[in-house]
Amino acid sequence: AGTMCLSCPSDSFSVAASGSETACTCNAGYTGPDGGPCRACSAGFSKSDSGSSGCLSCAIGKVASNAASLSCSLCPPDSFPSSLADSCLECPAGSSSPVGSERISNCTCSGGRRGLDC
Repeated sequence: AGTMCLSCPSDSFSVAASGSETACTCNAGYTGPDGGPCRACSAGFSKSDSGSSGCLSCAIGKVASNAASLSCSLCPPDSFPSSLADSCLECPAGSSSPVGSERISNCTCSGGRRGLDC
């Protein structure tokens, strides 16, 4: 009698001819027990490898704006990360900041003032 293959749960995979559902591991960007179910890492978190390890919060100054992110990235010039590290916010009008700024105080106004004082 032949062996019937079953699909892994959503957002997981296994090597060919694996012997059990627990051989199914969550894809990168997803977390959960081997064998599923797997759930996407929330925005502000990432996971670069497959398996059951948890999602990691973005380091200070980095963001992951989408769910199931594989990595966090620096904010572009003239912006800084939101408190949830899920988006980059624009510096106040009349101010600018370098790539990878960590907070609003990195937004520098003309005349040397900082933050919301422009």
